Amino acid sequence: MIGWLAAGRYHREVAKAKILLALYTSPASQAVMAEFLAHGHVERHLRHLRQTLAVRCEVMVAAITEYFPESCRMTQPAGGFVLWVELPRGVDSLKLYRLALSKGVSLAPGPMFSARRRYMNCIRLSFGYASVQNIRDGIRTIAQLIGRAAS
Repeated sequence: MIGWLAAGRYHREVAKAKILLALYTSPASQAVMAEFLAHGHVERHLRHLRQTLAVRCEVMVAAITEYFPESCRMTQPAGGFVLWVELPRGVDSLKLYRLALSKGVSLAPGPMFSARRRYMNCIRLSFGYASVQNIRDGIRTIAQLIGRAAS
């Protein structure tokens, strides 16, 4: 995982914990990974993962096209597991986030990806974990909430 942390006054403690965590990897985990790599399972796994993600991406794009307002724009990723969606101007993605979360649907509001609170009307949607049915249901739920999130 890649990320950042502003530890402030806990900088020294966080740095020490990071070093300790990076020094030790479980021997059992290492043995399992060595076996996985040695027997060619990685390529098979990656092939299956790519196929699964491609299907989920297609389902999400189709659901967004069907349920979201026509003025929305979205990325068309060649890989990965997220879509970036630009909603109509005036839609507050932070409000949409809270509304969606109350319905059991998760999304990442655009300002989360900007130090200057940009992308207020943008969201990032992941299709990496959810089932096809959950993707359809989640997109339908978000679409129903977009109007309530407009200022």
